[in-house]
Amino acid sequence: MRIHAIKDLKVSVKKKLTITASLTAVIVILVITYKKLEPKFLRFLKTKKRLYRKMKKRAINKEIEYEKYIDTMIEIRKTYESEPTLWI
Repeated sequence: MRIHAIKDLKVSVKKKLTITASLTAVIVILVITYKKLEPKFLRFLKTKKRLYRKMKKRAINKEIEYEKYIDTMIEIRKTYESEPTLWI
């Protein structure tokens, strides 16, 4: 009975170790990916959010046409997504 309990304990410890090792590997991969993208992505978000807000306010106040606002947003999105430096 004790032998079976010890074997079960060893198996459960091995399972826990493999699960923690795989989770650690996934976390490391995510951190490395984030570190690669962080500077450009955060800079993009900060500057573009301001630009989007200003353009949206201008479109709402009818200083510019709404269709022009939408076209500009689509162009900005396409140019950002086509940047090869952001590809992993």
